[in-house]
Amino acid sequence: MIQKTKPQIICLQETKLHAIDGFLAMEFLGPKFSSNFEYLSADDTRGGVLIAWDQDFVSGGAVDCKSYCLSVEITLRQTNAAFTITAVYGLTNHAEKDDFLVELIASQPAVAVPWICLGDFNLICEARDKNNTNLN
Repeated sequence: MIQKTKPQIICLQETKLHAIDGFLAMEFLGPKFSSNFEYLSADDTRGGVLIAWDQDFVSGGAVDCKSYCLSVEITLRQTNAAFTITAVYGLTNHAEKDDFLVELIASQPAVAVPWICLGDFNLICEARDKNNTNLN
C-alpha cells in the first residue's frame, strides 16, 4: 500500500515494535524510507510510533523523543515550508494520563511554528465517545 500511494511522510501508531532498523524499515516502508525515519519503541506489545519521510521531497530535522511523544521538525523541499509533526501514543493506564498530558504540552513547538499533532491519545471527551459502557 505504501509503494502504491507514494506518500511523502508516513506516521504509524501501534507498531508494536521494540526496535526498528534500516533493514526492517525497508521491508515494510520501502527503500525511500529505509534511512529516513525515527521511532518510539513499543512498551511490550503496546504502542510504538514511527515517523518516516521521503528524502526527495522532505527534510527531517531535529528530533524529540519522549516517553509518549515523538516529534520531528519537517521542511518541505519544494516550498521550504517548515512545521513540527508530533505522533503520540497515550497509554490506557489511567494513572499515567497526567504524565502523558504534561509531556504532550511540553512537546508543543514555539508559537510561530505550525504543529501537526496526531496519534492514539487513548482519551475521550465525553462518555458517548466510548464504544462501550466501561468508564473510569
